Amino acid sequence: MVLRDLTVEDRNLYLFIKTTEEQRSIREGVPSEKELMANAREGGYWGQLEDDIEAKSDDHLAFLQAEFEAKKKFKARQNIIKTQIEDTIAKKEAVSKKRTEFRMNSAEYAAHEFAALAMLRRVACDLFNQEIFKDEQEFIIYKQGYLIFLYFLVQEMMNEGMLPTKDIRAIAKSTEWRLIWVSK
Repeated sequence: MVLRDLTVEDRNLYLFIKTTEEQRSIREGVPSEKELMANAREGGYWGQLEDDIEAKSDDHLAFLQAEFEAKKKFKARQNIIKTQIEDTIAKKEAVSKKRTEFRMNSAEYAAHEFAALAMLRRVACDLFNQEIFKDEQEFIIYKQGYLIFLYFLVQEMMNEGMLPTKDIRAIAKSTEWRLIWVSK
């Protein structure tokens, strides 16, 4: 299986499908992420604690891991820090799972899924550049049997060659990258 690079036309089609489906979903009564978040806060399912965990857990983990490395001579202290690291990771994963649960029911998520799977049908080819999913029925069979694989393909298709600017700048500033350019 080969995933063709997305062209400008493909990207525009994706955005059109996503926008159209999102509007249709909202008209049909599917709540938006914003509405779901407001309902979750109102119902007590999401609160300030979850916001804090989401915002601060990465920094706290980095601090704990640095402390763990600094306390190599003190095994008892390392065990306490290791327990704190595991606890922080568990809390972070629980909050992430909680957010994903109610995000998956949003109009935005449904629109993205519909548009992404439509694009996948368009760009997935075999080695001879023939479409793999020739008709809707064949694609439905794949969705029923290989959904996780299709989601993996969608992720690869959507992230193809798209490093965030921050990461590109970090790479460009690295010594290794500069040495490559100097030596050429």
